[in-house]
Amino acid sequence: MGSWKAALPWGEMTVLEKVTSEAVAAGCRTFVVGGYRHGELKRILTGREGLVILRNPSWRFGMDTTIKTALPSVTTDWFFVVPVDMPLVGQDDYKKLTAAALANPDMEVVRPSFEGRAGHPVLIRRTLVPALLRAPRGVQLKHSLEGRRVLSIDWHHDGVIRDLDTPIDYEQIKAGVGGP
Repeated sequence: MGSWKAALPWGEMTVLEKVTSEAVAAGCRTFVVGGYRHGELKRILTGREGLVILRNPSWRFGMDTTIKTALPSVTTDWFFVVPVDMPLVGQDDYKKLTAAALANPDMEVVRPSFEGRAGHPVLIRRTLVPALLRAPRGVQLKHSLEGRRVLSIDWHHDGVIRDLDTPIDYEQIKAGVGGP
């Protein structure tokens, strides 16, 4: 990407602030896990309500260690996982997924899908926490959830699959090219 995605400008805030503010606005107790630039992350988010900031000392080993850092703190029946580089995910996305989970109590995972591509945020039942913690290091979340009862919902906008992987992605998403 050429620079730290979390600190990229997004309107009057950073991408990090945009992503976390949407989760908080949806009523989510929001864990923000950082490693490599944990100090900067804390500085950007200082004074923001509704956030729990955690440090992942194993960040070098991949995103699964970031997720595992937050899992012991989960106390609700369900929890979301969303990467920091998805600024088009909005509070309504969280609310609609929550409603779908409540309407489908036999599901273990609820996630949006756009044109057949699985997206974020992923809503996971807390009963899966022990299995997720036992998964070998390096196993991606999607693989840890294989074989689970997953409700995949056709979504109304592509923001649930669009992330900031390249400078071109950032510029296009920021400009609204191909967005919701």
